[in-house]
Amino acid sequence: MRKNNGFTVIELMVTIGIIAILVAIGIPAYTKWIPKYKLRNDLINLKADFEKAKLTSKRENICVDAIFIDNAYTIFKNNGSGLHSCNTKLDDDESIIEYQKLSPGITFGHISFAAGSKNARFRGNGVAKNGSITLDSYNGVNSKKITISLLGRVRIE
Repeated sequence: MRKNNGFTVIELMVTIGIIAILVAIGIPAYTKWIPKYKLRNDLINLKADFEKAKLTSKRENICVDAIFIDNAYTIFKNNGSGLHSCNTKLDDDESIIEYQKLSPGITFGHISFAAGSKNARFRGNGVAKNGSITLDSYNGVNSKKITISLLGRVRIE
């Protein structure tokens, strides 16, 4: 009797065929999962940055604003060096706390804060501009909203 070692060509081809079928089934599920993951990741980052802005405003008793331009946002200490106290734009002498770009395929949807403003603000006395911002995935199916209450509570809906 002869001892056989290894695999035959047929066994190897059957194994490769089974692996190919499993990969073909798994890839569509994986590609549907990626936009949800990116959206969730950007939501968590934005919420954390809003919390950081709130704490900075209370700690330093200043206005901290978040402005949204294209697919990025900037959070900065607003020293009110413009025409008004706590103006709504980033001036040259104001320090940036955070600048983030959204993941590819994620965009800002509806942005609405108090008095029709498109920027979020936290004041040193703990009051915030209440409002919300929506993040959308590129396929339009997934959409999540972050709201900020008048008292500065930040939550994902």
